[in-house]
Formats: sequence, structure tokens, C-alpha cells
Amino acid sequence: MSARVAPLLFLVASLVCRIPPIAQSQQPSPLHRHSVLFGTLRDASTKETLQYVNITDFETKSAAVTGTGGGYRLVLNPGPHSLQFTCIGYNAGRISVSVPEGDSLRVDMVLVSSALLFDEVTIIAERSPRSTIHGLGALSIQPGQVQNISGVFSDVYRTVQTMAGVASNNEMASQFSVRGGAIDDNLVLLNGAQLLEPFHLKESPNTSLSTVNVDLLKRVLFIPGGFTAQYGDRLSAVLDLEYREGTRERLAGQVDATLTSVAAILEGPLSSFGSGLISFRSTYSSYISHYLADGAKRTPSFYDVQGIIGTDAAEGHHLTASFLFASDRTSGLVDGSYRTTLLSIAGTHILSRGTLLHSSLSSYLQDENLARNLVSIQTGENARTSDHSSVTLREARLRSDTQVNSFYSLTLGTDILEYEYNVEKRGYFALANRDSMSTAILSRNSYKVAMYAENHFQVNKSFLVNAGTRLDHSALTHEMKLGPRLLTVYRIGTGPILKAALGLYYQTPSYHELLAASFAGASPQGMQRAWHYVVGLEQPLQDILSLRVEAYLKDMDNLISFKRLRSGELIYSPRNDAEGRVHGIEFEMSLTDSRVMAWINVAYMVAKENNVYDGRGWQYRPSDQRKTVTTVFEYRIANRWVLNLRALYGSGYAYVNDSPGVERDTRLHYPDYKRADVRLSYAFKFEAITSVVFFEITNLFAHRNVYSFAGALQDPQTPDYNLLLPMIINVGFRIRL
Repeated sequence: MSARVAPLLFLVASLVCRIPPIAQSQQPSPLHRHSVLFGTLRDASTKETLQYVNITDFETKSAAVTGTGGGYRLVLNPGPHSLQFTCIGYNAGRISVSVPEGDSLRVDMVLVSSALLFDEVTIIAERSPRSTIHGLGALSIQPGQVQNISGVFSDVYRTVQTMAGVASNNEMASQFSVRGGAIDDNLVLLNGAQLLEPFHLKESPNTSLSTVNVDLLKRVLFIPGGFTAQYGDRLSAVLDLEYREGTRERLAGQVDATLTSVAAILEGPLSSFGSGLISFRSTYSSYISHYLADGAKRTPSFYDVQGIIGTDAAEGHHLTASFLFASDRTSGLVDGSYRTTLLSIAGTHILSRGTLLHSSLSSYLQDENLARNLVSIQTGENARTSDHSSVTLREARLRSDTQVNSFYSLTLGTDILEYEYNVEKRGYFALANRDSMSTAILSRNSYKVAMYAENHFQVNKSFLVNAGTRLDHSALTHEMKLGPRLLTVYRIGTGPILKAALGLYYQTPSYHELLAASFAGASPQGMQRAWHYVVGLEQPLQDILSLRVEAYLKDMDNLISFKRLRSGELIYSPRNDAEGRVHGIEFEMSLTDSRVMAWINVAYMVAKENNVYDGRGWQYRPSDQRKTVTTVFEYRIANRWVLNLRALYGSGYAYVNDSPGVERDTRLHYPDYKRADVRLSYAFKFEAITSVVFFEITNLFAHRNVYSFAGALQDPQTPDYNLLLPMIINVGFRIRL
């Protein structure tokens, strides 16, 4: 880490560590035979075990803290005791018990998530899929639902594509746009480490598959806008992912196989203080390739290996170490290889009964070496391009959460990111009159520092406030920006919940944007800026039915404009040359009971951009998608049968018509995108083996969806466009030991 920023990390660590030590448990009286009180603490909604819950006995002042498995143990005198259970982010629980002499008593508790958790508004669970809690605009997705929702490719990114405010017109790609933002405007974290482009099959601009293994996920948090000060350096959205550590109970395994992929997981205890997990995945390219017009030319292959180890290093200190290695090899349309490597170490430390300290160190590396042969359909001219890139991120994060009292809590943190970009793109073009060469080189090594604070106020049972601020400094652009954030929630009696958010967000240039500036011989671009204004309403209609409405405005300036060509490729500007404005409204109706989980999202959005230099005025942003409708339905037909349906509609993205003979930069829209998927699964158990088999159809009605144009004509009756996947049938099974 750079010597210039290390003192900042030391300063914040010093501030958050000036906290009283953990209270020691008072020993029971020797006049009585000791009794043992034990149990497990769980989340009331998700039923997951809760770590670092403080248990206090008011009579003896004895105290305990739950470990990673949510369990606790107290040695007490026999007789009546009054216990309190407190955890940051949860409402306190209290219970009175009578402990028998010389015996043990089990007391299990559930805690209800506090309304102070503004970044979680909806939970999707196995049996009770959608349960509203106070918050603003976020979605916490239960991992058990991700695979059923994501479809044939089993990708958490594709699950996010079904959420309100998210636009995606390509079932072959994992990238997505949120509320009119660019695909680079989304912050993605895995176990606290930032990911840039963690994709397989990304050699084509229109395909990708996330390297994140959905079967390892413990927590999926998606925030479409108005996020708190903890998250920064992005203009649009946050996707925060966390892997589970593996079971501590016994050695277990899982094997999955479908027509498109194969995967295996092995997990189990490593000692009495820890557990480990490792997974492997690979794919068969031939099955999907034969559905594509140029599939015979595509022969990609990939694999990834991932793992995590968790251990209780000492009382009150839990450490995890995780890794991800993904490798792709291509041939045909694109020749070469690329890989992604992530190493991360994280810790959670109990500094006092009311304070937790979270720390992490990570290193992320992505390498690419690709070559493409291109032929122009219009002129027959040839071109060959080569891409060589190495992108490295090294990051340190430190955050403290302190529950000062039942009405106020404080979050303080700092993020330090050091990065190296070494990118080289070369092109050789055989034109009719002459040959030409082009070269773009980016070589940058710099750092970014951020410090933030969040104040959580529970004014009363109905009114909640999160007031925070974030300070971002970029050594590359020599800028320091302050971004205030304010979120409020008010519940009218037991009825509707009113929400509002206001925040200022900054984003440093991505390496794609910096490469464009380097190619033009320009200085690096500056930070982009966006104001978020969000208001919302949540109304429970019945016990199983609820309505959510959210309206937003994003006012942006100092933007780095970009264009989507007919081919689907994105071209970035070498300078901050635009301002933007996005407004929209989203409606969501959800239904939940013991057998049915369903929701429908309807969104309307207008995204425009004004290039302040070209004089063309306000035009549609490439992320403009006027209308979006998504429906997800899950029905448990019987104890073992589950039916999943999913339907998506989106009006076409805007793109630049760069065909010869037309006005330069004419903005048009792709045709509308329509798709429906169905999945039927059956679960059964034989002794210690649990199995699931499924049958799935993607694009059930074989809609002809367009992802790019290949020729000069735009007449829908003329076959000059490239199509997405037709109807695809997939079958598979899962065996868990």
C-alpha cells in the first residue's frame, strides 16, 4: 500500500479502536451447583444463524457472544434470570427464564431486523419469499432462489436482471444497466472485495457469464440507487455478494450436471474452530454454440476454482480467507485466453459489547490476450485486432459499527484502493486504397482513498433517519469530493411506509474510459457526478400481498459520454463532455404464501444525454429503455414439485446508426425484447442423499430478439441483424451428500 495513504488507515483504526474492552462474565456463586444456559440465535425472516449477538443476564451481569454458528453458552446460578439479546442492525430481544439447579436449559431466540438497516427492504426466502422491512429500494435475495430465477445459465447477475429498475436486452450477457446508468456504473463486491469484469465468455461484446458461483452464496444484496455512504465510487447501483464458509457439522458434497455445465462442491469442518469449502465448474460450449448462426466458428471453454476458509482465531475474532481463479480459452471468431484471480482476507472483531470492527485486504487481477479477425459485410475489407491487458486492484477496507444506544448507532469506515492498468489495443486494417494501423496504450498506477460516516437515528417507532457523508479522493485526477447522503423512512401507523432519499455520488474513470483518453492523447478524465432523488411508498394490501412504488430522478454532469454502435460495441469519449438526466417510476406487486411466490415489476424510464461540445442537443443515452416489464412466478405444486415461470419485456436500447450514407450519429432503437422461460424441478431423498432433477426451456415462444445489426439496412424484413438465442431446452440434476 502506498506510503502516502497508509497514515489515513492508521488514523481511522485508532479512532474506532478507542472503545472500552468487552465486559467480562461474572462467575456464578460457588454455593450452588452451576447450571448451563445455551441456545442459538437466528434472523426472524431468513432463519439464518446470527453471529456476534450479545447475551446479557441482568441479575448477574454475566455476558456471552454468539460465534459463527449462532450458538451461545452461559454458566449461571440456578433460579430466575432476565436475559437481553442485542445485535447491531437488529431490535433487542428480552426474555425471562428459570434455570434449574445443576441442569442445562436450551433457549433459542429470533431477532427482527432493525429498521436501521436502510440497505435492505425486501427478502426472498425459501418458504416465505418476500417479506418487507423498513428500508429504501434494496433487494436482499435468498441464495436458494437465485438458481431458479436466473435460468439456464445459473448466474446471479441474470437474477438481478429481473429486478425493478434493471435493463438488459440479452440473455447471453450478464452485464446490466440500472436506472439509465452505464454498465460500468455498478459497484460489485464479493466478500468485501471489488470486482471489475468477473466474466466468462466475454470475448464477444454481446456474451458473458459471471464467475460468481451461485451455490456458494450466503448473501445477495442489490441496491438500485440512493445507497448509503458505505458504498461509493459508482453512480448507479450496488451488488454486494458474500460467500458462505461451509458447514461445520460434517463432510458434505454436491455435484451438478446439465447440458451446458458441470460443477462440484466439497465442504466440511477443518477443526473445532473452522470450516472450509472448495468448488469447481466447467462448461460444454458445443451445446449452446450449435444454436447460433456462427456457432460452428465458436469453440470457447472455461473453468473456475473457488474456495473459502473460516476460523475463530480467538474469542471475539473471526477470520476468513477466500480465493477465486477463473480461466477461459477461445478459438474461432476470437483466439486467445484470459483469466481472473481474486485473493481476499477478512476479519470481524468484537471490540466491545456494542462495537464490531470489520477489516479486509484483497487483490484482484484480470489478464487478457485476445486476437480477432474481422471482415466488413459491406466492403469485404479485412481487419485484425489484438488486445493485451493486465488490470490489478489491491484494496484495504476498515469499518466499525457501534450501537451507542437503542435509538442511535454510528458507522465509520475507510477504503483504500491501489490500482495498476496496463492495456494495449492494436488494430491492422486492410482498406481499399491503403492499409492502416491504430494503437491505444494505457499504463497507469495510482490510488483512491475514501472515508465515510453514517449516523442511524431511530427517532421513534415510526420515523427513521440515516444521515451520512463520504469523502472520495483520486490521486490520478487530483480531485477530492464530498458526497452527503440522507435517507428517511416513516410508517403511518400500521399502514403504508413512506421513503425518501437524497444523495450526491462521484465516480472515477474506468480503465475503458482512460484508454479512450490515452488513445486521443488527452489527459485523464475527471470524476463524473450524479445527484439521486428518490421517493417511494410501500403498502401491505393483505397478509400475502404488497405493493411498492418508487419514483426517481438522476441529475448528472461532467459525464464521459459513450455510444453503442450497430454491432453492440461501446465507444467511450476521451473527455468529460456531457450532462445527463434520467427519470422514471417503478411499480412492483408481490404475492407470497406457503406455496406461491410471485411478483411483477413494471417500469417506465427516460434517459437522455447532452454532449456539450457537439451541438446536437439532448439525445437518448445508450442505456435508454423506455418500458420494462418482468414477471416471476414460483408455485410449489406438491412437496417435491416446483414450477418456475419468468417473462421479460423491454423496449429496445438506443444505438448510433453508423451505416454509410446516413446522417452521422443518428440515434435509433433496437426492436423490443421479449422472452419467456419455464422450469420444472422435482426433489427427492434417498437416505443421506438429496437429489433434484429439472427440465427447463429458455425463450419458450422462440421470440426473434436482436442484439446487433450486421449490415446497412434497418428494415425488419431484411436479414441484416444478428439474433439472440432461439428456444433452448436444458435438463440437469443435482446430488447433495
